[in-house]
Amino acid sequence: MSLNEIVVKTSSKMNKPKTESQKKLNYADTFSPDLSETPVSTRVERYQTVETEIQQQKRDLAQNMRSITGALDISEYVEIAKITKMSSLKPSNEPLNGNVLNKAFDNVINNWLQRANKKRSILIGSAADFIKASQEQQVDTFLLMGISMQESACGSSKMALAKNNALGLTPNGRSGISCQSVADSINIGAKTLHNNVYTKGLDTINSVGLKGNYCCGNRPAWIRGVTYFANLVRDEYNRLLAEEQQLQA
Repeated sequence: MSLNEIVVKTSSKMNKPKTESQKKLNYADTFSPDLSETPVSTRVERYQTVETEIQQQKRDLAQNMRSITGALDISEYVEIAKITKMSSLKPSNEPLNGNVLNKAFDNVINNWLQRANKKRSILIGSAADFIKASQEQQVDTFLLMGISMQESACGSSKMALAKNNALGLTPNGRSGISCQSVADSINIGAKTLHNNVYTKGLDTINSVGLKGNYCCGNRPAWIRGVTYFANLVRDEYNRLLAEEQQLQA
């Protein structure tokens, strides 16, 4: 056999596609390089152990996300993804009934707290602050509420409870700022929304979430969460408002 034939034959073996079993063994070796020279059975056992650990990590992460969002059923994530009603960022000119909105907002927050097994939220009773801030900065009230609920786990996150930071305000991208009060954080959030979003010509939640003018860029989960929460509050508000109007009729 000539030298060229040897080179060609060796090269073909090296370029031969790896089998699924070989891929698994190589995968296991990345975690335990010291096993690369051990019997195949030992390496397969290590692969299975690593795979089991990774699957458990995925389950733990999923459980943690369900705890954070309060969506305890996977079907709710599907419904969140389908929501398209709250697409516009334009503020509504329709005056809001403060008492009804406060009740609606608290209803949604309390329901989330119960489902997520959380005990406290700094957002309870703060609807009037959202109305005031959104009017002053000319931003949509329900949108501002939705962002707050998404950013602060409905007012129950560590940052919210420890720093009165209800809007996920992290100017440096790492640590949240401390606010004098919940109303203070709502005002700052409304100003941020106005300056970084409304004045930039953005008019949909999608555009904000993908460009990162409020949250970090390209955040589909942020888009779905804000849309979901904003719609929950608005739907509950409309329901309670209709009931009140019927009683007054």
